[in-house]
Amino acid sequence: MQAKQNTKSTGQDLTTYAICQMPKITSPNLLDIKPLTKLTANCLYQSAYLFAKPRSGKSAYQHRETIKHHGVGKEGGISASGLLTTHNHTAFTLVELLVVIAIIALLMSILMPALGRVRKQAQGVICKSNLHEWGLAFQLFAHDNDGYFPKSYPGGENYWLRAMLPCVSVIENRDSQARDIFLCASARKSKNPDNCDRCPGTTFSPWGPFPQTTSWWDAGAMGSYGINEWCANPTEDEDGTYWWYFPAKYAWRSPYSKGGNNVPLLLDCLYVDGFPLHTDLPPLYPEVVHDSGDWANNAMQLFCIDRHERSINGLFIDFTVRKIGLKQLWKLKWHRGFKTNEPPNWATEAPWLLSYSDYD
Repeated sequence: MQAKQNTKSTGQDLTTYAICQMPKITSPNLLDIKPLTKLTANCLYQSAYLFAKPRSGKSAYQHRETIKHHGVGKEGGISASGLLTTHNHTAFTLVELLVVIAIIALLMSILMPALGRVRKQAQGVICKSNLHEWGLAFQLFAHDNDGYFPKSYPGGENYWLRAMLPCVSVIENRDSQARDIFLCASARKSKNPDNCDRCPGTTFSPWGPFPQTTSWWDAGAMGSYGINEWCANPTEDEDGTYWWYFPAKYAWRSPYSKGGNNVPLLLDCLYVDGFPLHTDLPPLYPEVVHDSGDWANNAMQLFCIDRHERSINGLFIDFTVRKIGLKQLWKLKWHRGFKTNEPPNWATEAPWLLSYSDYD
């Protein structure tokens, strides 16, 4: 009984002492403890701590002795600056970690498509920049050759790829082996084996590299663009045809032709060149198989590739550059006799193109 009375008395004494040491508080916010002095703050906390339930196995006396010898700072209390502090640090629980991971995954799922679109747009801008430089190179060639494009005739300097190298070198201010503008940013890495003779590319890989089996190009020639051979300045044979047996009368020959803003010159392509016809069929599937089309047979398939978000980029003979929708390819004036009002039957010949934009 005496011990209980002593405990009660001691508790009352400490409480009374804390209250007596507390200055007058005029602030209506009772949690605002910043104006308290260090002594008053500790007295208030100790007084409150005495009323807390002692830990299991401890008497009230032992509880007070813990405060007396160790202070409230060991388990939390009021610092010298008057701010409530605590030292009870706990680790993240498994549930909390899973929540954080889920939030990060959600943010990544939102951001990644947007970043992917930005990357594709940047690649498209680089591609157009390459074609602008090609336009300057073709202008130089025409200026030095009485206003005509390359002959694109077999052998040596006549073929366009070899004929254009000096002009490309001037534009890039580098030697003729540098090939940066030959490669679209979306199709830079070849999937073909080394020394693959005239191997085509894919939607996102270039044609080549070609071995030195002919004088038409240098060893290792590789690129993402192909020329519209109808823009060449061909040498006619006796019956008025190319050596490829296409009518020479349909060739554009010069950049100073009427309607040049609708005549494609150099475009994203699976091969180095092609002779598109209005009767060419579109590819049956999005990824073109080279066996179903080549430079002289269904050549339009070489250009109908979904490289830049349902379109390709192209340079025209008036030296403008723009994006071209895949269905729009059949609306361009590839040669002088090309019929732009006879598009394919998309439903039967290329169902995958039905959802693509139409062009009048």
